[in-house]
Amino acid sequence: MGVRSLLAADLIVLAHAATAAPLEVRVMFVRDGVFASPVDEAWAAIPESRFELRAQMITPPVGGGSVSEVSVRATHDGEEVAVLLSWAD
Repeated sequence: MGVRSLLAADLIVLAHAATAAPLEVRVMFVRDGVFASPVDEAWAAIPESRFELRAQMITPPVGGGSVSEVSVRATHDGEEVAVLLSWAD
């Protein structure tokens, strides 16, 4: 498996804006096509990135959800990308 790093620009919106470190998700190359199901056991072998979430305070209604962290795993096969987002309810 090859490894590529991808700046997760869309995830920056989800993460705390004051984070000093760059936010990255490792996107793993898979030969046989990206995983079609979020419950595929193969996701366990893909590196996980975790991002802290904070309630938004910019526009009403301020505040929000009880989810404090999201986990991201991603694969690609050279043509398609699959991203798995998970969190504790």
